[in-house]
Amino acid sequence: MENDKITRREALQRIGLGLLGIGVMSVLPVGCHRPSRHPDQTKLCNRCDGCGQCHCPYGVDIARNLTFYNEEAREGRLPDPREGLTDNYLRESKRFIGRLNRIPRLAQADRCVGCRRCVDNCPQHIDIPMALRQMEALIQKVKDDGTLA
Repeated sequence: MENDKITRREALQRIGLGLLGIGVMSVLPVGCHRPSRHPDQTKLCNRCDGCGQCHCPYGVDIARNLTFYNEEAREGRLPDPREGLTDNYLRESKRFIGRLNRIPRLAQADRCVGCRRCVDNCPQHIDIPMALRQMEALIQKVKDDGTLA
């Protein structure tokens, strides 16, 4: 047993489970702590807690966009373009876009002009324009794949 090597991921999981057991998770910043169908998606989360202090002069609802993205990642509902144009990917993409459309069109991530006025107000020190660009990149990829039909 002492010669058995474990991967870095396994070591981190063991450490994480130990921390969870002693209640450390309750004092960590808001993030992606819930299990998801696709556990690797949790690493895509940002630190946004939806406080709304990141006012955008151009009307982007930053908190709502970042919170939406986090919820989708936490639940494992982000479409994964690496799957290719499989039925599962296309189905997940359509559902994702349907949920995205709950955010008013003029307040969605693609409206960000990158002025960075929001960054100074963010108590979580998130690079908001970069986070919105990442979100928009996924949305654009899904649209380019023709899943909006």
